[in-house]
Amino acid sequence: MQDSHGRTIDYIRVALTDRCNLRCWYCVGRGDHQCLPSDKVLSYDEFSRILRIAVERLGITKIRLTGGEPLIYPHLEKMITFLRGMEQLRELTLTTNSLLLTEKAAMLHRAGLHRVNVSLEGATDEAYLQITGKACLAQVLKGLEALPKAGFDKPKLNIVLCRWFDREELHRLLEIGQRFACELRFIELMGHDHEKYPDINDIVHEYSSIARLKPLTPVGTATHRYAVTGYDVVLAVIPSRTHPFCQDCRRVRLASDGQLRTCLFTREGIQLRQLLRDGCSDDQLTTVIRRAILQKPRYAPGTQLQMSQIGG
Repeated sequence: MQDSHGRTIDYIRVALTDRCNLRCWYCVGRGDHQCLPSDKVLSYDEFSRILRIAVERLGITKIRLTGGEPLIYPHLEKMITFLRGMEQLRELTLTTNSLLLTEKAAMLHRAGLHRVNVSLEGATDEAYLQITGKACLAQVLKGLEALPKAGFDKPKLNIVLCRWFDREELHRLLEIGQRFACELRFIELMGHDHEKYPDINDIVHEYSSIARLKPLTPVGTATHRYAVTGYDVVLAVIPSRTHPFCQDCRRVRLASDGQLRTCLFTREGIQLRQLLRDGCSDDQLTTVIRRAILQKPRYAPGTQLQMSQIGG
């Protein structure tokens, strides 16, 4: 369906859980992080009901499963199988930190998942320890090795620009991308404006000193893509902070607590969990979601929650 600004909203990101096996500071903050109590989290039946309505009644054709870490969600295989059973859904993807891919990649492929993206925090154990609290690069790379063995195409690797990179690590990241990925994507950090972090111009400048970059035709509106001389992997940068792409946004987000947010910066979403538990009908739920999409703001109002609360 379209919102009031003429944008076609056909994509929903679903945070199946706010729990994770890493503690990336830019996602959960630097202090204590309390996960939601179980009674505040949507059940499998509640998730599946909302998503069925979104696909069958409201024109959602793409779903990305996130978290927290979606691979720790206990009903993941059942959820993927259910979603793939809806013929209107054209694309079902998942973003993971890769720690559990070695044991779960085959299941994901068997259940019908189309594609996997992997969050990569750096090219060294030191970088992983600094950002996630766990030196686990080898485990991440083993998970990446499991994807083609399970039948998946090469994934996109997502790197959040939450620190400065030296040229040696940028080269190592390019080598990891060459080996495991179709695209190495650097994503600007949002919501931390009081600190200075690199942006897409910094990354493009640094990589231009490592290899020759050739701009590629954009795919979508959010990503700037470059061919890298001597490498098969595409270098991509997503300027979510310096060049917001609100005018072309086509997504909404469903958090694990049942909040439907039509904008990444929306602090107060539409609470669907209580509606479900109060016994609303499918028609009532459809009306509430449709009204929320129609009221999706034209531009980001500028207030952001922790990533763990909204699934990125």
